[in-house]
Amino acid sequence: MFLTTLIIVSFLASYVVSDSCVTYNFEENFDILLSCSNLHPWILGEYSNLNLNSPNERSTKFITPLPNPSCWSSFPFIMSQNGRIEIKIYMDSENGGANLNIIIFNDSDGSAAGFGSANSGIKGWQTINVQLMISTNIKGYISIMGMASAGSTLLVDSFRYIPPGMDESLCQIYPDPPITPQ
Repeated sequence: MFLTTLIIVSFLASYVVSDSCVTYNFEENFDILLSCSNLHPWILGEYSNLNLNSPNERSTKFITPLPNPSCWSSFPFIMSQNGRIEIKIYMDSENGGANLNIIIFNDSDGSAAGFGSANSGIKGWQTINVQLMISTNIKGYISIMGMASAGSTLLVDSFRYIPPGMDESLCQIYPDPPITPQ
């Protein structure tokens, strides 16, 4: 009986953890996240230094690559089959001088669990959707690789992981501020 209860609790705990929305927006803790070995890190910037509106009024920071191949990796988190990753970017690629690729890695064995890339033909804000290619829950992380030559702009504003079955409106990158009673 104890073993059966333990197995059921383990499955439920796994389901609950993997059923959580995960968001990140570069507003905090950028310096504790990872760059990739052998590649240049991305640079943290502020919209106030650009002639560009952020995609959300609460968004003040972004990351941008160097002209050389640059890489940034997220913290690991639990992902489920049929979950999806959305990455909000801005691209203005002059003569194809910017590119961005996203790889989702399984933290336990380093295998790829999803791929995505930016459409360099679209100027402006776009959301890259990455469908996960997994059959079970994994602990994984996002690696964003890109470069932007002089005259091109490539910014990453934020990402979110939306678990299967969750209404995306419940997974807000920039939550509404609490309303205080008057």
